[in-house]
This record gives sequence, structure tokens and C-alpha cells, in this order.
Amino acid sequence: MSLAGPACKIDTLLLLQMNAIGRAQGLPADRFHSVAEVRRLLAASDSSAWMRYFLDWDLRPYVRATQCPVLALGGETDLNVPVALNMPALESNLPKNKNNVVKTYPLLSHLFHHNPTGDPGRSAMIEETIAPEVLDDITTWINGLTK
Repeated sequence: MSLAGPACKIDTLLLLQMNAIGRAQGLPADRFHSVAEVRRLLAASDSSAWMRYFLDWDLRPYVRATQCPVLALGGETDLNVPVALNMPALESNLPKNKNNVVKTYPLLSHLFHHNPTGDPGRSAMIEETIAPEVLDDITTWINGLTK
């Protein structure tokens, strides 16, 4: 099961993430214009081998190698793992399996609660832990595997 798990290149995801969160918090639109710019910024703040590995990490080969059934869920307003990049990466790289499900929920954020702006700063103010429809779909998917 993947709950807003990345399935793409991390440096590309970080470019979208940093711009989206910045916009949600009122910063000028698209402060970062390229993956190279994001990589330079992050490498300047942390030049460790781990950071270099993380920035180069491409999760698509891992998704392609998956052999078990997958339920991959994403929230439409997720600013941390933007569905516009991530869900197509899942759909095109997951092996064909009748038990694989890729689904995006309208108005749900990275934490799968109703957050129309997706702003992670609002998360602490939202009482909902996880949207009931997500729990229902998880239950249905698991039960479907056991039949």
C-alpha cells in the first residue's frame, strides 16, 4: 500500500513541492525555476552523501519491480507529493495486475484529510485524522484481496 508515497524522481518532486508549499504560504509564485536550482540550494545546506543519494533517487524502477498487489492513494491537494507528477508515474510504471488500484481523492491533502488548500501549515488545525472514504477504500481493497 502506498499512501502519498513518491513514485518519481525526487529532485523533480522537490521542485514542485517547494514551489507549491511556497505559494500556499503566500510566497511569490514559482520561486524555483529548475531542478538544478533546487539541487544547488539543497546541496548547499546539506552536502552529505545521503543528500546526494536522495536527490538522485528515482523511484520508478522500484515501482516497476513491484510484484505484489498495490493500493496507491493520493490527495488532489497534496503539496508534498503532487499528484500531477506522482500518480501518472505510478499508473505508467506499476506492472499490470488486476489487484492494483491507483486513486486520487478530491480536496484531500498529503495526510488524507480534507484540506482544500493543501497547506501543510493548516494540518494541525484540522481535527479529521483521515478521511472516512480513504479508510473505506482501504478496507474494501484488503477484503477484495482475501476473497
